Amino acid sequence: VPESSRDAYVGLEWSAAFRDVMPRRHPTLPFACDASPEIVAQAGPSWKHSLMYQHRLNNSLCDDRYNPTAGVDAHWAWEVAGPPGDVGFVKGTGGAALHVPVADAMGGISLHASVNGGFIRPVTYGGLCPATTSVSDRFYVGGPIQLRGFMHSGIGPRAETGGKSTAGGDALGGDLFYTATVAASMPFPGISLLRDNGMRLFAFANAGTLTGLDATPATAILRSTRAAAGGGLVVG
Repeated sequence: VPESSRDAYVGLEWSAAFRDVMPRRHPTLPFACDASPEIVAQAGPSWKHSLMYQHRLNNSLCDDRYNPTAGVDAHWAWEVAGPPGDVGFVKGTGGAALHVPVADAMGGISLHASVNGGFIRPVTYGGLCPATTSVSDRFYVGGPIQLRGFMHSGIGPRAETGGKSTAGGDALGGDLFYTATVAASMPFPGISLLRDNGMRLFAFANAGTLTGLDATPATAILRSTRAAAGGGLVVG
C-alpha cells in the first residue's frame, strides 16, 4: 500500500476493478430499497479499467512519520479510466503540509498547515462511457482525517431522502473538493509519562468543500465552503 511505505513512493499502476453498488434493502418491504432514488439509479455492477501515476513523500521529510512537528510533506496522483472498462474519467488529487517548530517552551510548540484538493471529470470516449461520474468514483469529504468537526461524508451533495440509518439524505459524492487546515500543537503538560510517549495537545481551524463541476467552480466553492474549529489530543 503506497500510504504505508516507510519512504517516499513513486508508482505507475494499472488496475482492473469490478465494483457493485448494492443499496440497503428495506427492513419490512422485501422488494424495496432503503436508499434514495439517486443511489438506487446507480445500483448494479461496473468495471473500472484505469492507469494511475502517484508520488507520495509519506512524511519522509518530517521528524516523525505519524506525529510530525517539523518538516514538509506532499502527495499527488493522476488517474485515467476508460475502455475496456465501462466508466471513463480523468481524476487528479494532491496536497501538501508544513510543520514548523516555533518555541522551545514546554518541550516545543509547533505550527501546522495543510491543504488538499482534487477533481474528477467524466470522459465518454465517443459514447462508450457515461457522461456523468459514478458514486463509486466521486470524492467524499468529512471526518477526522479529512475535515475535523464533520461526520464521514458529512459535507457535499446529498439526496433529499436517505435510508433509515442515514441522517438526512444519502451522500452522493462530488467532483471537486478542497480542504485546508491550520493548527498548533504542544507536548502534553504536567504528566511526563504522556508527554514522553508522544501525546500532544492541539488546536485547529479547518475549512473545505465538496461540490460538482456543473457550476462555476469559484462560485460553488464560496457558496458551499464549511468550516470548524476545536481542539483535542494527538497520540504519537
